[in-house]
Amino acid sequence: MDDETLVFATRHKAVKVATLRRDPRICLSVDDQVPPYTFVQLQGTVTLETDSDQLLYWATRIGRRYMGQEQAESYGKRNGLPGEILIRVTPTNLFGKKAVAGL
Repeated sequence: MDDETLVFATRHKAVKVATLRRDPRICLSVDDQVPPYTFVQLQGTVTLETDSDQLLYWATRIGRRYMGQEQAESYGKRNGLPGEILIRVTPTNLFGKKAVAGL
């Protein structure tokens, strides 16, 4: 997260990049598949970036979050290369529900 903007990276040849270039609207959902089931849905618009400094910064930051401090720099160098696209999602709507099954 960058303030209220969701940031992630993907390969420039990914189908989602071509789709987002055509239409910058996005809807992401995350659900817990364990009862009583919970979900969150984020709707928004995206901007696509190829700035190499930003790619390296975010790939390293994401690596630190998921791979730990020890592997963050190598993860950043491996995933912040040309050919990656940085996707910034500006939320327009956020919706979720806890304990959908009401257990």
